[in-house]
Amino acid sequence: MLRSRALTFVVMLTLLPSCSSSDPHPAIGPAVRSISPTGQVALDSQEPMLFAATDRILVADLNSLSSVDPSTLEVDWTVVVPAYAVVEAFGSYWATDFDGSLVRRIDPADGTTLAEIETPGAAPIGAVAVGEELWIAGHHDGRLWRIDPATNEEVGRKKVAFAGDSGPMWLASDGTSVYVDIPRTREVVKVDALTAKVVGRVQMPMGIIPCGQLTIDGATVWATACFESDRAMRVDFETEDYVVTEPMGVNSSGAFVAGDLIWFAGFEPDAVSDDTGVLVAVDRVTGEIVDRVRTGSTTDALVSAFGSIWMPDQDGIARFDPASLVRE
Repeated sequence: MLRSRALTFVVMLTLLPSCSSSDPHPAIGPAVRSISPTGQVALDSQEPMLFAATDRILVADLNSLSSVDPSTLEVDWTVVVPAYAVVEAFGSYWATDFDGSLVRRIDPADGTTLAEIETPGAAPIGAVAVGEELWIAGHHDGRLWRIDPATNEEVGRKKVAFAGDSGPMWLASDGTSVYVDIPRTREVVKVDALTAKVVGRVQMPMGIIPCGQLTIDGATVWATACFESDRAMRVDFETEDYVVTEPMGVNSSGAFVAGDLIWFAGFEPDAVSDDTGVLVAVDRVTGEIVDRVRTGSTTDALVSAFGSIWMPDQDGIARFDPASLVRE
């Protein structure tokens, strides 16, 4: 979760304890080492989130959306539209506008807005395509919205939380289920994509607040705690249990699975400079930290795509070789 995007949690911070303030664990595990990028995309974007399309990297922030060619590292286009999250589906890009409470359908060729779907009172954040529908997380109304791409109209809403601040955040899907994290109740919720019924809820312990991006890992789901905590959590809906990682020393959101490890992108919350980005490797079974790598990135955003790892830095978007993460 980005620092500027933390405004939506003002109410939550008065209700729930924060690990980062009440339990400032020191970073543990292997010592930090550094890696350097193998390529650079020159782009002025304020604390962006990164997403992968079929053949493009999408760079979204609260003011703009950019399309990047990963083969040339050139920016195809930038359009001035707020974009909290972006997903490619049904021949278009779909961008959530938190403050405008709407979803934009965008032409991948030039960034033209093709349609605007209003979501009154929702303050949408996460987006995911499942089957023939687009699902949207309504952060303020506590509902998951379903949109028909054939008509660009809402076709249903599923209540998964009470209305108010700190409601549904990010979405992920394995094709049959939709997963959403709800920071107010410290829950990760599983919804059947066919029936739109809630089929599972797993609540985290006090102080462990899922509010960052979700990563599918086989039959389990990893949730991150953005600025609320320096831990992540693996949720198993079959056993209705969870594993919480060791303290990572950074606030994290983006992640990717590689072999026996899951790597989390994070930044040091109290650092003086903005280039304190770190990748933290965690054992997928035990939750133990096994490696940490300094990247010089500026946020907790990350996407693993096109054989590379992409992270924002002070010059734009940096590309890293995954082979550089292997310890010699």
